Amino acid sequence: MDCAFKLMRRSVVDQLKNEISSGGATFSAEFLVRAKRSGFTIVEVPINGHRPRVAGNPTGANLRVIGRAFKELLQFRLDLWREGRTKMQPSVNRGGETAV
Repeated sequence: MDCAFKLMRRSVVDQLKNEISSGGATFSAEFLVRAKRSGFTIVEVPINGHRPRVAGNPTGANLRVIGRAFKELLQFRLDLWREGRTKMQPSVNRGGETAV
């Protein structure tokens, strides 16, 4: 999950887009958790020839960015806990598609 490149089916995105609340550092984690909980298959493939950044500056070491990421992660975990308490039935995959 350290690479920003993601490939996913549009039908999966359409199904999950209203459930995703993260817009920053935890987006990938939330998308994967929600896809898996909905019954989609997650596949990871290596990306060969990953190139270093050529423009812009990394922000991962910025304390403000780290704090925001932890806040998003804690909020996501709380949301999952609340959903688990209200929804005891697991979601069903619609059509047997692979998510990613």
